[in-house]
Order: sequence, then structure tokens, then C-alpha cells
Amino acid sequence: MPSRLILLAVLALLVVSGCRKSEAPTPVADSPATSPENPTTSKPPAADTPTITEADLSGVLAGLTQAVRKFGFEKQRMPKDLEELVAAGYLSAMPAAPAGKKFTINEKKVQVVLTGR
Repeated sequence: MPSRLILLAVLALLVVSGCRKSEAPTPVADSPATSPENPTTSKPPAADTPTITEADLSGVLAGLTQAVRKFGFEKQRMPKDLEELVAAGYLSAMPAAPAGKKFTINEKKVQVVLTGR
């Protein structure tokens, strides 16, 4: 019985120590090469052209594919286009594709891919 109490106490300490609130990371100051005050060394992206990273694009494609598959499963047919997913409530809005590209549905693989316009 005492060994159970010791085990319980050790487990409680582990749980409590694992639940500590971690400190927020210290922000790093901009270096002179990337500072907005130094326009000769770095050029910030234009406000009207959002930059999309490869990871963001993969997430967008995965989300669109998931919406297409859910629509197909529930409606027993493929959507005519991605705008139909918005109209049916499977997407809140159509995400913007990178410049010169568009999202299309690959019906054979039942996934959304990025193609040229």
C-alpha cells in the first residue's frame, strides 16, 4: 500500500511539472539588413500581393481536397467546380491562388491541384 502512495505522488509530481506555463520566447530585434528603415538592403513585399509559402499552399490544397471529398461523400457526386463548395457551405470563401495559377479538381484522384491559367 505505501508503494502505491509513493507511485501516486511521483505521478502527480510529473503531471504538475509537465503542466507548467512556459515563458514566451524573447522577441529578436530586426537586424539592419532586414529592417524596414533600410530600404536598400531589403524590399518588403507589396501590400497588394500576399506571399504564400509552400507550407501554406500545401495546407490550402489539403483543405480544398478535404472539402471536395466531403462534398462527394455526402452528395454522392463531384462538385462542378470549387465555387459550388462555397455555395454549399463546405468552404467559407475561395482562397486566392498564387499569381498565374488556379485551383482545379483532379477527378481521377479526387483532389485539388494547382494548374496554370
